[in-house]
Amino acid sequence: MRRVWLAGLALVGALAAPAVARADAPIGRVALLAGLRATSGELGERFDLGGTIGVEAGYIPDRVGVVWTVLFTRHWAAEGAPLDDALDLTELGAALRVRVPLTVGEELAAFIQAGGELGRASLPVPPTGVRSWVAPAGALGIEWTQGDYVLGAAARFAAIGDGPLVTGVMLSVGAGSR
Repeated sequence: MRRVWLAGLALVGALAAPAVARADAPIGRVALLAGLRATSGELGERFDLGGTIGVEAGYIPDRVGVVWTVLFTRHWAAEGAPLDDALDLTELGAALRVRVPLTVGEELAAFIQAGGELGRASLPVPPTGVRSWVAPAGALGIEWTQGDYVLGAAARFAAIGDGPLVTGVMLSVGAGSR
C-alpha cells in the first residue's frame, strides 16, 4: 500500500511542478530491453539469477504517458536444488509512467511507473503453485534522449500472484518519433 501512495505522490509532484522547456524527445517509442532478475522466497532458493530480454513500447507526450512491455526471463536451477529444470517466465505488462526532468532540455529524466502484468511460468510457482497470474508491477529509472534515440536503465519489480517478488535491473536502447 505504501508503494501506491509513493507512486501517487510522485505523480502529483510531477504534474504540479512548473513546466520545463521541452526538448525534441521522442513521443512514441520502441525499445529493446535486457537485464538480470532475481526471485524471492522459496523460489529464490530453487533458482539462480535469470536473464531477461524484452520489448517496450510507449506513448509519452510530456511528463505522463503509458508503456507496454513484453518480457521473457529464464532462471536456471540453483546448485543443489531438487530440480534440474529452468524456470521460464513470460510477462505482458502495461503501466503509467511519470517522467521528471533532471536537465533543462529534458535530455536526462528520472521516471517512476506503476501498472500491472499478465504472467505465465513454465513450472508451478511456490507457495501457491500458480502458473498464470495478474499482479502489480512497477519500475524506477532514468533515461537519456538524444534526438530520436533513448537509452535507459531501470530497477523493475513484479509480484507472481500472491507469491514471490521478482526484481531486476534492465537496460534499454530504443528509438522513437515526435
